[in-house]
Amino acid sequence: MSSAPHPGRVRYPGVAPKIDCRTWLKFRDDESSGLIDSERLDRALTGTPRVIGLVGPPGPARTALARDAVQRFPGAGWITLAPPPPAPDWMHWPDTPEAADLTLQIVRTLRLWDGGPFREPVAAERAAAELAASSDGRLLVVDGVRTAEQVAMFDAFSARGRLLLITEKASLLPRGAVVVWGPPSSAFPVSPTSAEPFDMDPDGICRRLAEEGAPALAVDLAIAWATNPHPALVTLARTLRAEEINFAGVRTKRTLAALVAGRLGLSGLVSPPCLLNKWPPPGRFGSALIRRIVIDQSLVAVAVTTGSMWTADGGAEISQWDPLAGRRRRRLTLEGVRITGLLPAPDDSWIAISLRSDEAAGVSLVDPATREVRGLIPGDVVAAAPDGSWLAVGDQQGEVRVHDTATFEQLQLIAAHWARITALAVAPDGSWLASAGEDGTVRITDVRTGRPRRALAVPKVTRLAVDPRGKWLAAAGPYGVHLIDPARGTNRRIHPGGGTLHDLAAGGTWLAAAYEGRGVLLFDGADLRHTLPVEVNHHTRLASAPDGSWIAAGYPMRIWDTATGVRRPGFPAGTWSSQAVAPDGTWLAAHVGSDVVILDLTTAAEPGADPTHADPVTHLTAGPSWLATHAPGGEVRFWDPADGRSLPADLTLAGVDLTLADVDLASTPPALLDDRIREDHGDREIAGTAVSPDGRWLAVLSHHPVRDLAAQLRIYDQTSATLAATMPAIDGPADCRWSPDGTGLFLWGEGGLHGFTWVTP
Repeated sequence: MSSAPHPGRVRYPGVAPKIDCRTWLKFRDDESSGLIDSERLDRALTGTPRVIGLVGPPGPARTALARDAVQRFPGAGWITLAPPPPAPDWMHWPDTPEAADLTLQIVRTLRLWDGGPFREPVAAERAAAELAASSDGRLLVVDGVRTAEQVAMFDAFSARGRLLLITEKASLLPRGAVVVWGPPSSAFPVSPTSAEPFDMDPDGICRRLAEEGAPALAVDLAIAWATNPHPALVTLARTLRAEEINFAGVRTKRTLAALVAGRLGLSGLVSPPCLLNKWPPPGRFGSALIRRIVIDQSLVAVAVTTGSMWTADGGAEISQWDPLAGRRRRRLTLEGVRITGLLPAPDDSWIAISLRSDEAAGVSLVDPATREVRGLIPGDVVAAAPDGSWLAVGDQQGEVRVHDTATFEQLQLIAAHWARITALAVAPDGSWLASAGEDGTVRITDVRTGRPRRALAVPKVTRLAVDPRGKWLAAAGPYGVHLIDPARGTNRRIHPGGGTLHDLAAGGTWLAAAYEGRGVLLFDGADLRHTLPVEVNHHTRLASAPDGSWIAAGYPMRIWDTATGVRRPGFPAGTWSSQAVAPDGTWLAAHVGSDVVILDLTTAAEPGADPTHADPVTHLTAGPSWLATHAPGGEVRFWDPADGRSLPADLTLAGVDLTLADVDLASTPPALLDDRIREDHGDREIAGTAVSPDGRWLAVLSHHPVRDLAAQLRIYDQTSATLAATMPAIDGPADCRWSPDGTGLFLWGEGGLHGFTWVTP
């Protein structure tokens, strides 16, 4: 007797699969009856099964049957998975409108059960995990289940609670579920629903934000667009998408009014006192953010193809994503191994997974559609043909095996080196394969015949990169950077190297090498043109535009012009490191915390956005018409406090010559805080305080040391210790300072420099 592998589990040849038995306990009337009564469902709900499935066509009859039965269980939670509204292409959000609505329903259920304060909506999968943690002895109804992913989201709930899944397809139910058959769709007519008109009034926007935050407004916008595609909705959605992080956690209507006025440019909405931006916040993703994809465990690898993004995490889970929509298409889970890398086919027809166990390392070739393992190749260094027709794997003995990816037939076994293979690279036309080994050589082999073309002595090579035109091959390691002509077999060392090389990338006219302790070295041919001041470590990945016009590097990530070596403005500042660029160059996948963000590379720079605003600042001094910041490395920069423009290092203002020697970077002593103000901050840590020049206003900068909450800037009236204004603040806040005239307030820290205007009555 055979059985299919459980969906999502990868089965390896030679390993006996566990029998996948699905036990169905079905409650039916006799065949002549098309309906059942609620006693059938009652019996299932009061029995021992943890998961009950109510299966039948959608409609009021099915819902009414479930609601009647659930009324006998006080405190039961109810979540409805409604079909997603037909959102337009521009409606990108950290979650889809459907996922945002699901998150909100989970949050409401948690409020019902816990009776606690407001919970900020997070990603739907994380919210579902929190729901499972509160499941003890409770009943949860999930109506409108349509996909296996939706069922999987609530799997953990049934461990300690009871789960009623209402669906049209019995095949979606998990193993061991009890099935109760519902009434046919003809029992009651289904009346269409109509969306209510969207309230574009600023006061209505603030009210919706105050109720349940930006995700709720995202759902409203998608539904409103389906009813009335007004251009104003496009503007509002894009702006809210860009500023979602700043609305998170803010629920006072007065503060929201200030945020909406500052972000959406709606005048007459704010009454002083209030804070307004002087220039765009430095620590946010800005309008370039398309999607934030939550990774359950630590991110191990990211790879992109024309239509997909693939991720692997520390839990040996591989996911295929629609990167622009943020939807998971497939999920594969491997058991007993660690994933060290991914290489998908250009058309996603196969994926090569680099694996390591306690005994050995290998590369598994998997068909993601069927989850069939085509074969396991020993080795841990991988490269593939540009068209995906063959896969090459180098092993510890210096051999390279080339396999046909469709049939898994071994095309070549190349005894390339006498020691371990350290790197592989393929010609743009797939005609030759370059390999580097610990024997101190780089060899070029004809893939079709398996015959050697070139052998060159190049010691300690850890990375190889090929010019997109195929004219040269770069080989680099701790002992230097070499340029090799594959046609003539010449080798030239262009840099002595030094330190650990973490990545190597080649453009049409340039080569970039990321050395720890040296930054990113940018070569034009054989000449070192620029050294990018990037902190290089094991997180560093180099990603570049398809046309080679820019390169993303650093930790945190910065984007540089490859021709001039100058930072490009307008790109997001809060990402940890770049990972991969879409083949058409329209978006970039980057690493943030344990998540992946998809960034729009076509968005123009926001007016006033300066990429250096996001650089860490340790101290700040404010003059009448200038600001001076001190970076961790000792660099001092001058700024115009009115708009954040960079000023020259030696400048003359109001007839006074100002140089670096004139800048006093001593910090100001913290203000004494009233007990009521300290209590207002709860368990948040105070990062800095500042008293306005007239002594009336107290600025308090705080953050939470453990929980993932945004830093905050709060302004208090010193005479009464009452809160006057609140604003989200930069990440890693260090301190704050008023301008000499009291109309400006400046924050600094790890997240950079940010300026506010203080508007008083």
